[in-house]
Amino acid sequence: MLILQLLSFLFFLTIIFMVAAYLMIESIKKIVISEASQEAKSIAATTARFIEENVQEYRRLSEASLGDLEAENMEYYNKMNRVFRLIKQDTGVDFIFTQRKISDSEIAYILDGESPESETFSPIGSKDGMSEEELRAFNEGIITATDLITDIVWGDFLTAFAPIKESGEVIGLVGVDFSSDYIKNLISNISLAIYATASVLVILSTIIFYNLLKGYYQSINVDYMTGLMNKRSFVTSIENEKSRSSSTKKPFSLALLDIDNFKTVNDNFGHICGDEMLQKVAFQIKNNTKRSDLCFRFGGDEFAIIFPQTTQKNAEAVCKAIQGNIRENCCCNCKDDVVIPTLSIGICEWKEGMKASEIIEAADKAMYLSKRRGKNGTTIFIEERLIGNDVKGQSFSCNSSRFLKEGQGC
Repeated sequence: MLILQLLSFLFFLTIIFMVAAYLMIESIKKIVISEASQEAKSIAATTARFIEENVQEYRRLSEASLGDLEAENMEYYNKMNRVFRLIKQDTGVDFIFTQRKISDSEIAYILDGESPESETFSPIGSKDGMSEEELRAFNEGIITATDLITDIVWGDFLTAFAPIKESGEVIGLVGVDFSSDYIKNLISNISLAIYATASVLVILSTIIFYNLLKGYYQSINVDYMTGLMNKRSFVTSIENEKSRSSSTKKPFSLALLDIDNFKTVNDNFGHICGDEMLQKVAFQIKNNTKRSDLCFRFGGDEFAIIFPQTTQKNAEAVCKAIQGNIRENCCCNCKDDVVIPTLSIGICEWKEGMKASEIIEAADKAMYLSKRRGKNGTTIFIEERLIGNDVKGQSFSCNSSRFLKEGQGC
């Protein structure tokens, strides 16, 4: 009788936990779908900006049909399709493509990341219907994304669209698809862990679930190459720091640090050397900052540091220490040559009333001036002036509005 009662209790407890687990998994699905949507938007936007670097050539391709492609256009078309296949391979997206608008209900495909031999490849000029989110992206020039939808041909998927612009005009869209299989793969380990431990111990399974979820969020907020936080977490962090400083009336400082001539290093010595340089620079940044300072890989060869409750003078001292330690400790052996990286740095201190975007822009202006004045220098943005030291250690000061207007140094 006791055994029967115990089994009944365990059965009842298991049913309760299974229902709770089901509800939690449904909630996780929503989170994962939201994260997949954000990731698709990010990949689409980055690809659109890449195309805009050579937008006139893309426009010529977009305006031509397959039968009218000249040799030059065909070479660009084949090259870009190869690039799209690499993007698909590196990012794990299911489909990536571009399209132009024919009407409010119809589009034509231009570039496609599928293999030309694949049944899913869309040749240039092939047509398809227009969704509401596509039309919004075309008409409003904004990045959009669908919910998880079902299509008779393509199955279950979600798509993000980013506009390709020339002089403000939307001339096409980049589309990025994630299928339901991708989304299911993201949550399968969490689901298995919950169900596997449901009949054994409720508390243990909850702890495991929490750790898995925490690890998942860390994986999307930490840069795998350097171990620093990534740009996704930077956006949230600087908004939080601005809000905190607005409440406490205490300043914080932002530094943007860019490795000088990094593209040349990659081109001349290869990406292995470039990766080593990124890791060593990141180590020195982390090693020379406090636990409370927030360090990010802001872009390909660009880093950012948020210094909470820190003036620009103190932030400058830390940045110069980073530059000095990199000079002494960051020798990279690249194809029998020793390469020592240098950093161009821009610093801005938050002032009451500044938006997050404004302090980022100010630090970027300062960093850009460090580049223009010979690199390996530090520039501070003070209201409408940029001051600092150039590569020769000489101090300077200039009006930032004049600097931006003329596009030259002080």
